[in-house]
Amino acid sequence: MKNRTRVFRLASVALLSVVAAVDAATYRLVPSEARVLPGTTIGLTAEVQTEAGANVVGIGHFSFALDLTLTGTAGATADDISRILINEVDFDDLLNNSPGSPLGNQYLGIAGVTTDIFPPTFGHNVGDITWLFDFDMVVPLTAGLGDTITITPSEGALENLIANTTFDNVFPQRFESATLTVVPEPTSLLLLMLGAGAILGTRRRRCPSVSGQANQASAPRLDPGRR
Repeated sequence: MKNRTRVFRLASVALLSVVAAVDAATYRLVPSEARVLPGTTIGLTAEVQTEAGANVVGIGHFSFALDLTLTGTAGATADDISRILINEVDFDDLLNNSPGSPLGNQYLGIAGVTTDIFPPTFGHNVGDITWLFDFDMVVPLTAGLGDTITITPSEGALENLIANTTFDNVFPQRFESATLTVVPEPTSLLLLMLGAGAILGTRRRRCPSVSGQANQASAPRLDPGRR
């Protein structure tokens, strides 16, 4: 019985330790969903939210390093990403901030570092949202109706760190994607609606109503010889 109680206590402590570390930080792109037109540019933001994790609460963020991966049917590549603007208010060491560079379907090495490493730094409260960087995404001209572009952030070659005495990793981390869905431009949509209306009108003229046919059948026929 004592052994069972001891095992239960150890299991409980281990479980509580895991729960305490869950969702230390959530990295996400906003807006998470958007409807876009072919050939247009949309602005997106990368941010991190402090969650209930022992490595983050009361300490704060020291640096970030994110990569962006593009997938979907619209044919977008990392070359369609531009104008990386890093938050230089909080991540203020200009020698260490990196706007990154495109490589295939990945945009690599967007990073920022702060020199304010003494806790508590910004983002140390549960629920705090820290702006990391802004960027532009150009939707390919060849994208068709219903095509999608999914942009997924992930940890880069450097590590997302926090400013405690040993510069521990923020762990665990969650990464949330953004999905852009291509819709027709207003002019094309209007022409499509007008075309559908014209086709419907033509069909109605070619097909008389059933009630009209019935009235014609029931109407008395006049004898040409009668006056």
